[in-house]
Amino acid sequence: MEAFDMELTKRMIEEYLKSSKKSKSEMITQYCDLTHVRRATAVKRFERCKNGNVKSKVGTFKKRGPKKKYEQIHEWIIRRCWELCEEISRIFQI
Repeated sequence: MEAFDMELTKRMIEEYLKSSKKSKSEMITQYCDLTHVRRATAVKRFERCKNGNVKSKVGTFKKRGPKKKYEQIHEWIIRRCWELCEEISRIFQI
């Protein structure tokens, strides 16, 4: 989020939390017009702000997928084993 978007979200969140469903919809529409984002994005920003997590999206993503099982040293050892296996197979092919 840009600084303007964050500031606007912080200012609107108190009124957003107190308002009715119809008022919330109107507020989201106004927010979308001002920030040029889709409704789904605006709702996510308000939900994130409601939970107290108002951070920029840059650098806050967690890495997806399974965690690494091997460290750099393990990768080096495995690579070296593969290289040795290739050398052994070349020797015995003669």
